[in-house]
Amino acid sequence: MARERQKQILGVILVIIGLLFLFVSNHILLGWEDVWPLFPLLGGAFFLKLYSVRKESELLFVGTAFLLIGVFFILFTFHILDWTDMGALWPTFPLIGGISFLAVFATRAHPTSPLIVGIAAVFFALVGYLYTGSVISKRAADPFVRLWPLILVVAGIVVYLRAKQEHVEPGPGGGHFGGTPGGRASENASGTPRKADDAES
Repeated sequence: MARERQKQILGVILVIIGLLFLFVSNHILLGWEDVWPLFPLLGGAFFLKLYSVRKESELLFVGTAFLLIGVFFILFTFHILDWTDMGALWPTFPLIGGISFLAVFATRAHPTSPLIVGIAAVFFALVGYLYTGSVISKRAADPFVRLWPLILVVAGIVVYLRAKQEHVEPGPGGGHFGGTPGGRASENASGTPRKADDAES
């Protein structure tokens, strides 16, 4: 029953997307310059769907980031925001990265690295908004503006170290962003799974 329901939902989505692209390709109401953010948005939805099946944190991170980026750009292409506002709204990009890391943190059993990187990115974004909104001076914001790439450096180091530490296959919610290793069966020295009696002894 659930599978049939999923197929029905997929069918409705395909019809909507098909009609939308039909209108766009025939220049009815909308053009490609209006709907191109749907591609990262739909890509994000696809990765989140994969995450719901595989429970890999990388899929959650990419899916959340793509989805939010798509929504952000739709605000411009649908003229809710003006492209001239981008100079003041650039902190949205580190904010999206921070939210994506925090989404990973929210689904993990023992995560610390996604939380640290996520908070750092969100904090930098808030400082950026204060700067672009003229709430704080350029002098106060300058260290953050110059050093923000360190967030990417720290994120890369965290992912690399976690990947290096994972010698067993990740369990549910596993991935390179931290957490407890997944459940491979215990193995003896010969590489074969231990029996229950051996484990008890």
